[in-house]
Amino acid sequence: MPSVIIGFSTHKKFNILSKTIQLVEGTPFSHVYVKYKDPTINEPVIFQASKLALNYMGQDLFDSESVTIAEFALPANDDQFRQVLSYCLKSVGKPYGAMILTGIGIMLLAKRVGITMFHNPFGDGGRTEICSEVGGDVLDLLGANLDRYTLETQGPAFIYQTIQTMAGVVRVK
Repeated sequence: MPSVIIGFSTHKKFNILSKTIQLVEGTPFSHVYVKYKDPTINEPVIFQASKLALNYMGQDLFDSESVTIAEFALPANDDQFRQVLSYCLKSVGKPYGAMILTGIGIMLLAKRVGITMFHNPFGDGGRTEICSEVGGDVLDLLGANLDRYTLETQGPAFIYQTIQTMAGVVRVK
C-alpha cells in the first residue's frame, strides 16, 4: 500500500515570514509540504506552496534550503494515492495565496483585541493556496474531512494537530 508523507519544515537561512509564522503559531516549523515516492522514477518528490506558486521540488534541492522538523506517513489505498497525484498535478502553478496569509494575520490581530472572525477576509475558495491549504487538501483526500473555510483560516500548526487525530499515521522523522 502506498503512503503519502506530510512534512513540516523551516528555512535554513533567516526568513522573516518563516520566523513570524513560527512565533505566532508557537512551533519550530513554518511550512507544510507533501511528499511521495513518484511511481515512475522511484524517487521522492516534494509538492508545496512556496516561491509564489504551488510547485514540485526534488528531495536534494529541498534539503539544501530547508530543515525538516517532522514527517508523518499516512496510509493511502491505490485510489487515494492516484487522487493525491492528480491533485498535485492539477494544482502545480496555482498562485501562492499571499492574501490568504494576510487574512490569517488580520484574524489573529482581531482575536487579540476581542473580535472573533470566522472567515478569512481574503478567502478565495482555493483559487490561490498557502502551504497549510496544500497539506489540508491532501489530508482531506485521505479522509480528514476538512473544509475550505477552515483551511483558509489556519496555519501549519492546525495541520500538525489534525494529523495527530488520524488513524494509521506513523511519524517517520
